Amino acid sequence: MIFPRQNPAWRASCSKQMPAPIILEQLYDEHVQALFSFLLSFTRNETDARDVLQGLFVKLAQRPELIKCARDQRAFLLRLAHNLAVDLIRRRGSREKSHEKMAAENAALFAPAADPDERAFRESLAAALGELPADQRAVVHLKLWEGLTFEQIAELQGISPNTAASRYRYPEVYADPAALEHIKKLILNAFGSQKAGPQGPTLLGAQGSMLATRPLNQAKPVRVLVRADKAPAIKEFSELFALNMAWTNHGRLKIESAGSNFFRVSMSLPPVLAAADYLAWSDELKPKFDAIRQALKRPSARMEGDYERPFGRPIQNFIAVRNAAQTLAQRAQCYLLLGQPEPALHELELIHNLSHVMEAEPVTLVAAMVDVAVTGLYVSTIADGLKLQAWRETQLAAIQAQLEEVNLPLLLVHSFEAERAGSCRMIETTTGAGFAKLMSDRGGAKGWERAKDPIFLFFTFAPRGWLYQNMAAITILDQKAIDGFDLAKGLVLPQKTDSIGRELHQTFSHFSPYTFLASHLVPSFTKVSGTLARTQTLANQALIACASERYRLARGQYPEALDVLVPQFTEKLPHDIIGGQPLKYHRTDDGQFVLYSVGWNETDDGGTEKGDWAWRNP
Repeated sequence: MIFPRQNPAWRASCSKQMPAPIILEQLYDEHVQALFSFLLSFTRNETDARDVLQGLFVKLAQRPELIKCARDQRAFLLRLAHNLAVDLIRRRGSREKSHEKMAAENAALFAPAADPDERAFRESLAAALGELPADQRAVVHLKLWEGLTFEQIAELQGISPNTAASRYRYPEVYADPAALEHIKKLILNAFGSQKAGPQGPTLLGAQGSMLATRPLNQAKPVRVLVRADKAPAIKEFSELFALNMAWTNHGRLKIESAGSNFFRVSMSLPPVLAAADYLAWSDELKPKFDAIRQALKRPSARMEGDYERPFGRPIQNFIAVRNAAQTLAQRAQCYLLLGQPEPALHELELIHNLSHVMEAEPVTLVAAMVDVAVTGLYVSTIADGLKLQAWRETQLAAIQAQLEEVNLPLLLVHSFEAERAGSCRMIETTTGAGFAKLMSDRGGAKGWERAKDPIFLFFTFAPRGWLYQNMAAITILDQKAIDGFDLAKGLVLPQKTDSIGRELHQTFSHFSPYTFLASHLVPSFTKVSGTLARTQTLANQALIACASERYRLARGQYPEALDVLVPQFTEKLPHDIIGGQPLKYHRTDDGQFVLYSVGWNETDDGGTEKGDWAWRNP
């Protein structure tokens, strides 16, 4: 076995970076066997174990202060090895990726054994460990080979002692993997779908209800015969099913004894609506939706009101827009569950067009964020159809054309500009009495109560110079927020946005008459911009996902790289709005794909949830 220390490049790296190479070499000699054994047990791959081990000591060479603060060097090194191994597995997109069989010394469980019986025992034990999940395998190794307590294992892995103990003891029964897979197929076939719960395929509805293909009373029971050396206790029988139920996220299993040799397995489900039933109930809304469709064909619309008062002018009914979008989304989901993509597209198109209601000038910040929420709902419904593989070529092409119109940053910038103009106009023209009327119209304090309102008092008694200083502060801060977008290049700039967020906090953390009104009128730009960037990214990813699905329908598999989608399946590929580079894409071992943006931290984390914004298919 050649460990990293014997690699000349590794030696050169350490000699340049480590102030005390003798200390590093001593650490290596004392702990390398234990670290390598643990990593080999955790990753089940010799190459990965060596790569992580080398990375660990390179990290120590670069940052020697890490080990100096450790109370227990072995525990610290094991924790560091565990974290690096987890990062590697996540980057690979698989918890159990393996490229080669275990070497002979791996099967011998990391140490030579002269006794043939001991060797055979270790080989059997290594094979048994290989059947365990990685996190459970790690706990067993740390307990048996390193002699750590559950408290120490918990601290090392960042879990509770109870969780560590349960991973060590669970499961209490062993079942042949082939038998488990056979049980799974029997039960899922009885339910009618490999991707379904007991009511067929299901989707979480936009309004929080579970939508299902068919009612529960259409689910068929199944009988399973389990052969065992001895009759299992109910706890052991429960563990057998808990290992196998791929659909338990739809509800909780309940297992109870039904005699000396029988068990009854049932499931408690959340409230479920059958797709056909929901469509029948909501069909009464179709005339109203059709009226909205006709109204949206008009080039513009205007509500009557006083537009001289920026914060007193009429506004859209945001609650009605939200409720309409959610109902339309659930209707689209139901059509998708029933295998009817064309009427689903009909409802989806209206959700998309509802955004035009939010674009009425002047655009308010609230309207822009409602538009972001509706767009998020719209994209989520598209994703549901892709998950079910319900969309066909014509619908996918139409959806792509709609997605190309989504430009949330432009609408948000317009809202910043409108809010800035409106705020300055209000400060310049509003008196104490005018502010009191505005608050009264909006259900605010009246009479003597308003005399306690500091904003009322400020408008009434503040010198005009203070008001102008607030107008200047609003103008400057809003412009900095606008500078967090590069509309010409289609970019959102997280560093600039975070900088203005810190400046806002510093400016408004103490009272000043020059920023008092501004502190009430300037929004939290960081949160608003971050939410918008995430939703725009989802829309861009949905466009690529639709093009990739069209490619799959035509070629039988997803593309190896995104550039093959151009020009047949899309005219151009949207870039990552964070940084401007192409969105990251790779195929997975199961023939699916992962598509992701580097996210707000502007760092490529390999498509993990650590910081990237990932679209996983399905």
